[in-house]
Amino acid sequence: MIKSDAIRWLDGESQLRSYKLPEAERFGTHFCGNCGSLMPRQVPALGMVVIPAGSLDSDPGIEPMAHIFYESRAPWSCAAGGLPTFAEYPPPQPPSEKGVGEKGVGDK
Repeated sequence: MIKSDAIRWLDGESQLRSYKLPEAERFGTHFCGNCGSLMPRQVPALGMVVIPAGSLDSDPGIEPMAHIFYESRAPWSCAAGGLPTFAEYPPPQPPSEKGVGEKGVGDK
């Protein structure tokens, strides 16, 4: 996640589509209407943007800090690798100032 004002679209914002499961408090996804790739999504309540790692063109310069929903992962899924694990969401913490910086996101 990154602060909303630390990122801007370069191109392709008009291609964004979204889906929110009506009965879920937090589940929602944004994707490219052209190719279906997951795309960043706003979290207005936090003033943050969730950026799927697969949508990045380069190394963001940050490392994973924990594994969430670890107890419900598939048995063949990744090991914790020494990172903290949480059965669900971790306890709330103030947003970090560290992020990917002033990066742009968009189609090529």
